[in-house]
Amino acid sequence: MINYIAHWDWILVRSRTSVVKNIKTFQFRAICPNINPVIQNSFDDTINWKIDRTKLIDISGIINLRRILKSLENNEKFHVFTLKSGILFIIANSFLNKNFRSTLSITGLGFIFNKSVKSRLIRFFLKPYLTYFINKTFENIIYQNEKDLKTFNKFCNYKSKTFIVESSGIDHNLFEIKKSFNSPLKVILVGRLLKDKGVFDYIQLIEKYSKSNISFFLAGELDVGNPSSLTDKELDEIKNNPKLKYLGPIDPEKDLHNYDILISLSKSEGFSRILLEAVYVGLFVMAISNSGTIYINQFSNSYLSDNWIDMSEELKNLSNSKLKIDLSNREFVLKNYSSEKVAKDFENIYIISNYDE
Repeated sequence: MINYIAHWDWILVRSRTSVVKNIKTFQFRAICPNINPVIQNSFDDTINWKIDRTKLIDISGIINLRRILKSLENNEKFHVFTLKSGILFIIANSFLNKNFRSTLSITGLGFIFNKSVKSRLIRFFLKPYLTYFINKTFENIIYQNEKDLKTFNKFCNYKSKTFIVESSGIDHNLFEIKKSFNSPLKVILVGRLLKDKGVFDYIQLIEKYSKSNISFFLAGELDVGNPSSLTDKELDEIKNNPKLKYLGPIDPEKDLHNYDILISLSKSEGFSRILLEAVYVGLFVMAISNSGTIYINQFSNSYLSDNWIDMSEELKNLSNSKLKIDLSNREFVLKNYSSEKVAKDFENIYIISNYDE
């Protein structure tokens, strides 16, 4: 049995449920909050981890995780998803004297590694603790890009095995496919409403765009536990912006095909899931170039830029051209970034690590 751990049920629902369904060699248990029917139907067993993800550090959540870990047998195997979940797991597991075998998936370095003063302070105090415990806790770390691997390994002096598995996988069967482009074009930014995701840059882009032949949309919700989250007041101002329609959270699988151009203005990514989903569905994709978005260069109907100002100019060009869906993009996604591909990569890592013993 391999235990999948995440501090947010969404992390396991989005693609990891598809991944475990494609791995036949092992059984899987989900340890996360809010066990929902999707998770229940995908995993062999579940444990409800009571944690409040809206808090940066939920002490009671750490205590609850420690109780869960204490109740499990020696030699249990774990796969922990996201850096935040990994840090919480390290704290809960410290001095527990259990012979666990654990893998960490870092899907992006997130707020802790951005350039803000608060982030630098957190890294300063976190570094000694992580440097000591990271090697004692995780025998493997899986990254989604080489830059994150180098940055984090150097930061905490990680010595054990590392792997690159690009993307979290995409279950193509779940997505409604785009058949044609709208006129006028519909542009959308989708993601958690974080400053690091470039929400304010998106608003500036919209203000700079002088034509009225494109409609702009924003989808997502506040991530209160993240220091980079927008405030309620800032969200209210967005809702009152006449040039932008705020949609709240959407279901990419069912809703993306209604839009034409997806924009990512994130400062950094592990491997942008929403860009990959949009490419597969058939949208034109635009992104700020970083280690987790540069992969879209492989596709037609894509545009990378160093800043949002250039994107505004490119939007003017796109609004005057006739966009066509490229089926070869979908074929490439299925070959290289499907849930089946990620499942095979994970399974190989588990076997190499003797998790089948």
